[in-house]
Amino acid sequence: NNFEYSNTQKYTNSWINNILEIQSSTVSANEFLDSLKQDLSPSDIYVFTPKGKIILLPLGSKVLDFAYFIHTDIGNHCFKGKINHKLVDIDTLLHNGDIVEIITKKEIEPNENWLKIAVSGKALSKIKNYIKIQKHEENVANGKRLIQLGLSLFKTDIEPNNIVNNLIKQHYPKLTEAELQYKIGTGELSVLTVIKKFLGYSPDYVIDIKLSQNTLQIIQDNNCLPIPGELILAKITRNGELLIHLHSCKYTKKIGLENLIFIHIINDIDKIFAIKMQAHIANKAGTFAKVTGIIGAKGINIIELSQNKVSGDFAIIDATIGVRSLEEAEDLIKTLNNQDFVNQASLI
Repeated sequence: NNFEYSNTQKYTNSWINNILEIQSSTVSANEFLDSLKQDLSPSDIYVFTPKGKIILLPLGSKVLDFAYFIHTDIGNHCFKGKINHKLVDIDTLLHNGDIVEIITKKEIEPNENWLKIAVSGKALSKIKNYIKIQKHEENVANGKRLIQLGLSLFKTDIEPNNIVNNLIKQHYPKLTEAELQYKIGTGELSVLTVIKKFLGYSPDYVIDIKLSQNTLQIIQDNNCLPIPGELILAKITRNGELLIHLHSCKYTKKIGLENLIFIHIINDIDKIFAIKMQAHIANKAGTFAKVTGIIGAKGINIIELSQNKVSGDFAIIDATIGVRSLEEAEDLIKTLNNQDFVNQASLI
C-alpha cells in the first residue's frame, strides 16, 4: 500500500510540476489550455474554480461531482451550477477548461436520483452515506409513529416510551431503543404482534375494531377481499394503514402468521367493503337486467360487472359489489339463488 501511495504521490507531484512549467512558459491563457489538454490523461478532465484553482476529475463528471470535490456540505446542498458564468443543472456534463461555480440551498438534500448523476467515487460514497443516515432516522421516526398507531387499536393507556423500554427488557435485550424502533419502522418487526407479545395476549386473541373509533385507513387485500363478519387477519403497513386478509388467503403464508393478528371489525358506520360474486344465469333476453335490478333493490352498489357466454343456454355474470357485512352479501346470494332464471350464485 505504501508503494502504491508513493507512486501515486510521485505521479501527482510530477503532473502538478509539469502544469506549472507549462503555465510559466506560455504567454496566453488559450496557449496554456491547449498545452494542458495534450498533457492530460484521457481518463481525466480538468476544470477551474472561479479563483483559478485547477480541479482534476474523472472523465464524465458532472456539476454534482465538482461540488463534492470542493466540500461534502457543498455537495449535500448542491442546487445549481454555473459553467463559464452560465446557470446549469447539477447533472450537466463538465468539459476540459470549464470554470465551475456551485450554488447551494440549505433545504436541498441528496436523494436516490443523485446516484444516477454522479460518477466520481467521492461523490457516490458521500451520497450513499447521507441517504443511509437519512433513511435510518426516517425509519426510527416511523417506528415511533407505528407504535402509537398500534397502541390505539389495543385501547391501552400505556405510554409508547414505556412499551419500548419494557419490550427491550423482556423480549429484545440485545436491541437499543432506536434499533427496536428502526426494525418496526422498516417492517422487519410487525408492530401489532410486538405489542400483543408485550401485553401478554395469546396468539389467537382477537381485537375488536369499532370503525367509528378507528383512525387507521383500512385496506382490503385485492386477492381475498375480506369483509366484516369473516375471519380476518391484519397488519399495520409501513405507511400506517391497516391491511386486512382472509385467514384462508394464500398471501397470509407469505407474510407469516406470526406477523398478523386476528381482528373483528364492527362496522357501525356502514362503511362499504368490496367483495366478488358470480352468478350462472339463463342466457335469455332481460335476465342480465333482472340480476342488476335485484342487486340495486338491495341497496348494494355495483363496482364492476361483466357477462360472458358459456354455452347457448347459460351465461356467467362476474361482479364486484360493495357491501357492509358478510350477512348482507349472503342475503343477496340467497335471493339470487331463489330466482328461476339463476342456475347458481355464490361469493368467490
